Amino acid sequence: MPSEFDAIALTRLPRVGELAVSPDGRWLAVAVARLDADDAAYVSDLWRVPLDGGAPVALTRGGSHDRAPRFRRDGALGFLSNRNPRDGAPADGDDARAQVWILPAEGGEPRPLTDEPLGVTDFQFAAAADRLVVLAEVAPEVALDAMRGHVAAIAKHGPSALRYRETPLRHWDHWLPATALHAIGYDERGGGRVDLTPDARHHLRNGPGDPGLAVAPDGARIAVTWCELGADRIHDSWLRVIDVASGVARDLGRAAAVQHGAPRFAPDGRTLAAERTLRRRGLGEVVRLWAWQVDVEADVAGREVAAWDAIPHLQAWTGDGRGLLVT
Repeated sequence: MPSEFDAIALTRLPRVGELAVSPDGRWLAVAVARLDADDAAYVSDLWRVPLDGGAPVALTRGGSHDRAPRFRRDGALGFLSNRNPRDGAPADGDDARAQVWILPAEGGEPRPLTDEPLGVTDFQFAAAADRLVVLAEVAPEVALDAMRGHVAAIAKHGPSALRYRETPLRHWDHWLPATALHAIGYDERGGGRVDLTPDARHHLRNGPGDPGLAVAPDGARIAVTWCELGADRIHDSWLRVIDVASGVARDLGRAAAVQHGAPRFAPDGRTLAAERTLRRRGLGEVVRLWAWQVDVEADVAGREVAAWDAIPHLQAWTGDGRGLLVT
């Protein structure tokens, strides 16, 4: 007997993506992808899922891509979306230019918090302070209000030629865009914009996995993964901890043939944990969890948290700051 479930039915199944637990622990904010009205592309909505077994409720709906739910300290729900502020639908050419939006804790319509010219790729709120930090593309040496037009003009008129400067050409080499990924600080209402990594070129985009970003609970520091090409032409990365008020940066864990990722501040903000990957020529990679005391100037080497017989993927600290949650 033929099955009624086929490839078309498979594409129409909703797909659960990122989730976030509400501050009171009573419900989840979940991003769910689905096909659009034309069955031509996936869009994403946010849903409220009660943890007591109640029925889920849609928080957003439309033709935009609403994703990456993050709670603000007052219970408001932040998320990334490419929606248009006027009608909720993405404008022409805006599909990839997401901004941070906020859905008030008491309900109502979401509103934009940011207006980065080239869009936002990730963001974090401070858990206990008036701080929002985003990762956003910028056009170096171009004024903020001219960036969008500058990048659009290059895409339309060029230059688009690619020039090789060295050989051999390898399949894992890639062309870097003209824009740079920066960490941008705001207050939690989307004001007070400041570039926290003004000297970054491609230092934030070439590490293992997604670019790393962590914000201390008090909003005083951020941590990013900072990358440079190693002697073996594979990117090394370390943790750069930046004081938000002064802009002073410290590098933690910098070493040859080592990469860092998934930085996480402890609840008290004094300790920073991350994944540390050591490349061993001919022997593969070893992944360990590492920690540093960020309030101690001399602690740049850090320490191994625990020995593992598997590859740990760091998720979060426990609420009391005495342990780490990994998968």
